[in-house]
Amino acid sequence: RTQVGLKPNPTIGYFGEEIGNEGAGGLQGAFVSQTFVRGEKLAWNRQVVNNDVRAMNWLIETQRQRIVTDVRLVFYDALAAQKRLQIARNFLEIAAKGVEVSEERVEAKVGTRPDVLQSEIQLNEVDLTIQQAEFQLQAALKELGALCGGTEFGQTFLVGELENTRLRVDTESVYSQIATASPLLAAAQARVERARANIQRQRVQPIPNITAQLGAGHDYGTGDEFANVQLSIPLPVHNKNQGNIQAAQAEYCSAIKNVERIQMSIRQRLARVMREYNVAEATVIRYEESILPKAEETLTLIQEAQAAGEFDFLRVLTARRAYFDANLRYVTALGELAQADAQIDGLLLSGGLSQSVTYDGGDDLRGQALSGQ
Repeated sequence: RTQVGLKPNPTIGYFGEEIGNEGAGGLQGAFVSQTFVRGEKLAWNRQVVNNDVRAMNWLIETQRQRIVTDVRLVFYDALAAQKRLQIARNFLEIAAKGVEVSEERVEAKVGTRPDVLQSEIQLNEVDLTIQQAEFQLQAALKELGALCGGTEFGQTFLVGELENTRLRVDTESVYSQIATASPLLAAAQARVERARANIQRQRVQPIPNITAQLGAGHDYGTGDEFANVQLSIPLPVHNKNQGNIQAAQAEYCSAIKNVERIQMSIRQRLARVMREYNVAEATVIRYEESILPKAEETLTLIQEAQAAGEFDFLRVLTARRAYFDANLRYVTALGELAQADAQIDGLLLSGGLSQSVTYDGGDDLRGQALSGQ
């Protein structure tokens, strides 16, 4: 922006003519010349690049938001894995106790070998769930560390809750909020303003610049002093910048269409995220209001009935497994809901480490303004 608006430098020089003519020193002197840029081309240059600066600032904000969203997404992924790990570890003791009880029942001639096998299968499945959750947690913590600049979290215990805000309204209202606040869309709109300014900039290009030259010297043949004044101006006969004007108009149309493309892209991505959000929210609500209470009540009743001799031990194992799986699926749904919520709050911007903010412009407008051809 600074460079494209700078005025051209003056030129100074020496001239000598007819040196040695009739044995004299001829005409010798110095001159200074200056090009005067007309049509406010330099001011329009800065007006164009001002919008480049605006677009770049918005793209920087876009990059920042991508990183913030990435951190939140991975944090919730790690937090959900940590909670599944806690549930599995808590249930591991119950499953181990189940194996012990089933073996005691066989020894007491009131149980069967299948009871023992089923309880051992359940214990192995819980142990496998613990291993899987540990791997998922470790991977998520490493990913989180990469997003945070290479930090090593090790065996860090995450503090947080997979809360369900349930404050979302209809998709159209969410889209309006995102479109209003999206820095990516704001950057595209700045590009539209840039293209609009460039059209006006190209329209003033045919206004010719004036180059003025003032010189002074000494005529060694006559001993007189003299001055020299020159003015030059290109005539826009063949080149009226018509090609660049057409290109600028095409750039303007492209910039407008790019804004529309980003708007449609937001709608497309929002449709997918809202689907994930609605599915996860419906799952969480159903588990909270119906499935978890019933699974817990079922387990309690069957354990009481089994203690009274009404149900066999396999019914207890089945009820325990159902209660365990329900809690795992509930935590998974909470994690998916939190991640969908984070994507919406993050204006659907993610992938910070796979994106980069660069500026590929230059000071071409300044060279064009000074050329006059």
